[in-house]
Amino acid sequence: MKIAVINEDGGTGKSAISYALGKELDLYYFTNEDNAIVRIYESGFAKIIEADNMKIVDNSIYDFAGATKSGVLNIVKNCDIAIVPCINDLNSKAKAIKTIKS
Repeated sequence: MKIAVINEDGGTGKSAISYALGKELDLYYFTNEDNAIVRIYESGFAKIIEADNMKIVDNSIYDFAGATKSGVLNIVKNCDIAIVPCINDLNSKAKAIKTIKS
């Protein structure tokens, strides 16, 4: 299983959702941004890698900031599930729509 959690908007819970699902489903965790989850996730199961250099790996969850960053959409297209979290805020909703469209 490959899951992508993505949204252009920050603060929507991408990392929290990725962490919870990754731990519950025993998945590798990949992200394109430095965050605390990489430091608290089980050693060897989490990495910060730029999406354009990232290989698609089975049994993984991808926590992506910025749908338009290089390589991100290619990985999302190859995932089984894509989650676009959103908060109840007009700006967050607009960015979620933009993310889905891309």
